[in-house]
Amino acid sequence: MKRTPVIDQDEGKPIFLYGEIADAYEREIEEFEDGECQHTNVTRRLWTLNTGATQLKDFCDQCGKDMSKSLKQSEHPGTYPPFDEAIRWRYAETREQEREGIVKKYVKLQKEKDNELIRKSKDWSDEYEAYRRTEKWQKKRFKVFERAHGVCEGCCEKPAVLVHHTTNRHVGAELIFELVALCRDCHEICHPDKSERPFYDNDYLPCFNFRWLFEPANCGRTDEKCYVALSPNGGCGPKFSLFENFK
Repeated sequence: MKRTPVIDQDEGKPIFLYGEIADAYEREIEEFEDGECQHTNVTRRLWTLNTGATQLKDFCDQCGKDMSKSLKQSEHPGTYPPFDEAIRWRYAETREQEREGIVKKYVKLQKEKDNELIRKSKDWSDEYEAYRRTEKWQKKRFKVFERAHGVCEGCCEKPAVLVHHTTNRHVGAELIFELVALCRDCHEICHPDKSERPFYDNDYLPCFNFRWLFEPANCGRTDEKCYVALSPNGGCGPKFSLFENFK
């Protein structure tokens, strides 16, 4: 996905424009740059320098650019209008304001899109959290742990502590092969950039922070694998009825 850095004038810091917004911004900036003064109207004027000396030159009426070398006044006698340097500053200021207006427009569009994505992400997160509390998910989660025999399917060594979605396309109607049982270390490998988006699938087995955990990942209260004890038909169940904190 294309991303284009610009400066957010309101906050005075860089921001990235992404995808279609970046494409549209670059097209409009290109059109803006193509709209530079073409110097179609030129007038010969007398320019008074800071020293008091004068130069006779041709100047663009719109932007103030000098369009000729200094001409010998003896060879071009006559009366000429004075050149006003303020033309240059007004033109440059107007162009800069136009450019800033384009940047502000697309920064606003990007922020609106970002806020919409955040809102949708929050809605999706709330929906997913509710789904994780359903019996449907608990049963599906148990099937994945059972398939893996409670062992991480990433390293095949450590106890699995959560079921990870390899895709979020079918959340709520996952195919079992889209779910894998992982240990904490392998799950972190799946999410190398934790700041990029929230963890929606952190469904860790909570037993590892409680008293009755026996190795390897066995429940000391029910004498069965933790994932079995926490299953809908397990001795502890999805509501963790036998949990006891360390004293």
